[in-house]
Amino acid sequence: MFETPQHTQRKPLTDELHARPFTPIEPPAQALYVALMPEADQARRSPKEDLAHLNALLAHLGAAPAMADGDRAPNFYLGAFDGFRLKWERHTEFVSYLFELEGPGPAPFTPRLAEIAPPAWIERASLRIISASVVEIIPATDEDDAQRIATEKLAPHFVRDSLALTWVTERNAIAMGDFRIDAAGFTRFGVVALPDIGPRRLGRITQRLIEMETYRTLAMIALPVARRLGPELTRLETTLAEVTRSIANDDNARAPDPEVERETLATLSALSADLESLAAETAFRFGGARAYETIVYDRIAALREESLRSRQTFEEFMVRRFKPALRTVRSTEERLQTLSIRGERAANLLRTRIDVSLEEQNQQLLKSMDDRAQLQ
Repeated sequence: MFETPQHTQRKPLTDELHARPFTPIEPPAQALYVALMPEADQARRSPKEDLAHLNALLAHLGAAPAMADGDRAPNFYLGAFDGFRLKWERHTEFVSYLFELEGPGPAPFTPRLAEIAPPAWIERASLRIISASVVEIIPATDEDDAQRIATEKLAPHFVRDSLALTWVTERNAIAMGDFRIDAAGFTRFGVVALPDIGPRRLGRITQRLIEMETYRTLAMIALPVARRLGPELTRLETTLAEVTRSIANDDNARAPDPEVERETLATLSALSADLESLAAETAFRFGGARAYETIVYDRIAALREESLRSRQTFEEFMVRRFKPALRTVRSTEERLQTLSIRGERAANLLRTRIDVSLEEQNQQLLKSMDDRAQLQ
């Protein structure tokens, strides 16, 4: 036992590494995932309301409520029930529920949430669904059987044009998904598991597919923000170009008008204030998009994909459909940053010119006073 006092953050930081473990899954099974977040005004999100929504479900299931640690609401809950497991997590921006149901359902991709949760339970949350996934997990005897199940039994439940179908984890399983929202409100994924895969690895595959979809959605929340910002940035660019042009014209003039220069500086100051306001408003959303995009590609890399019958992989799908959207977000962010730099540079240039003009006026005033003194 160490006699040296421990840092107060040592244990919490170590526990964080083990706070969200993968849970083992035995096929056949179905995983249902729902992520909830505020429609707007993230600052008003209440941890107590998140916990109350979880406890309402636990009360329906006849389980003891999840308890807060003092004044601090828990971030994780894992419970085993008859025929399924429940994993609940609180994240920075959202709350997630993962239901892992044992055994086959009545039909592929038929969500069995009604077997667990009371009617209108989701609707009673103060948050809104940002992501919902159903993962159908089916066993296969060998590679040929896995390909037959994937292409004949599961593939008809997806939209062919956007279907990604690939071997994962050293050809121990086939994963598939089309990133569409079905009539029940879920995004569908299929996993066909070979006998040697093991329940823990199968649990990791399932969680990575779910996280890939969740963080893809969260990253793309920045896209409508970028599109909304476009016309405003165009207006500010036009104003800045006109102001910069007037400064250049004044530079060519023999006697710049001080009053005009002050008005121009006021215009630049107002423009810079608008740009700073936009930057502050979008910094969190654009920064989050970058972080979530990284997570998406990390989860895809962890799947270790191999092409199956020349079908597109998840990575190929993201390069074609997801990456262009994020390029728009990054382009808007860079455009905003460039405009801020240009506006600040123009304002500094004008301030310098005004300072030089005032210095010249002061020199002329001093010379005039000196001339009057000499004359006297």
